[in-house]
Amino acid sequence: MKVAFAQPWLSGELEGVFEPAHPVEILSLGIARSSRFRFGGSLDPAAVDFDSITVISSTGDRTVLEGFDDVSNWHVIRTSPSSSGDVLSTLLEDGQPESGVARFTYTRITSQEFRGIAFGQDPGPAPVLVNDNFLETYKMDVGDRTTISFGRVPIDVRITDSIDLFPTLDPEIRPFLIADLDYALWRTNVSQIATEIYPNEIWISSAATSDEIAESLPLQFYLPNDRAERLDDVAIDPLLSAGWRALLGVSFFTVLAVSAIGFLVHSQVTFSSRSRDFALLRTIGLSMKQLLGIVVFEHVVIIGVSVAVGALAGARLGSTIMPYLANSGEGVEVTPPMILIIDWGNFAVAFGILGIVLVGVITAISLAVYRMSIHSAMRMGD
Repeated sequence: MKVAFAQPWLSGELEGVFEPAHPVEILSLGIARSSRFRFGGSLDPAAVDFDSITVISSTGDRTVLEGFDDVSNWHVIRTSPSSSGDVLSTLLEDGQPESGVARFTYTRITSQEFRGIAFGQDPGPAPVLVNDNFLETYKMDVGDRTTISFGRVPIDVRITDSIDLFPTLDPEIRPFLIADLDYALWRTNVSQIATEIYPNEIWISSAATSDEIAESLPLQFYLPNDRAERLDDVAIDPLLSAGWRALLGVSFFTVLAVSAIGFLVHSQVTFSSRSRDFALLRTIGLSMKQLLGIVVFEHVVIIGVSVAVGALAGARLGSTIMPYLANSGEGVEVTPPMILIIDWGNFAVAFGILGIVLVGVITAISLAVYRMSIHSAMRMGD
């Protein structure tokens, strides 16, 4: 690769030769001040001309990868506010563009700062997801643009949406941000001076144990974190869980039985105290169907209102009390938080049994009304 450069105190041409390890990928072309102690504090504004990018094979064959006939396929890497003055253009000779030579003009470069160009169009700000704590901490809203530091490289991002939770991240410890891994690594590595940044965590789905996986991976400082082992550590003793389930089952059955008996006693007492009223309604001309309709409607209203109020009160009571019980052994709120859910299977069984009891009670009361003797009910002294 041949690079021409110009400085107020020096001009010339350099031809760099290196032997990279395969596979090879050119991420960017640029210039940087690597050490302030050895070479000074900064680089003065200057320009770099790129003639071509050529590959020489082991047999001596030359392949031109980029001839810079069109610089629109490249974009300037913006790594700092001062890089806004950097420009990539076609070299001009006597006011006319010279095809095949691109000139990159940069402003002053400080220590450990990279300036350069990368192939392709500028992708713009990266779309990211943030948690609600991030928005509250930094006083931002969905749709805002900001700059974050990733591997000491500034990255322009746009907040597309907010989320509550994400695996392995605890929002109670610190705010977090979710971005596309490929874009974050590319955006960071195109402006790295010497080293390249790689992912520092991998998730593996395998039937093998964590020790077997650790032996098969050529990784240093590998700290296995087995989900099955972690779940076993926090799992509740099955016998203890069965005991609690039995206790809750007995409690629910007791409440169900008491509710059914209470409704039966209420219906019987109500019918006994109102038998004369039913007989009077029959006497004044109310048909048996109309009387049975009144009895059924009365019980349905009582049952419907009772079930609705009980269900609403239970849901509100559960959502109010249960969060206070969702704390760890250290007294801090657990993550993910406890969510109140309804077991629709058990719900259907419980209300099915209650419905059968209630239908039986209504049927018995209706039969009693149907068989009621008007003369006996209206007889004085009864």
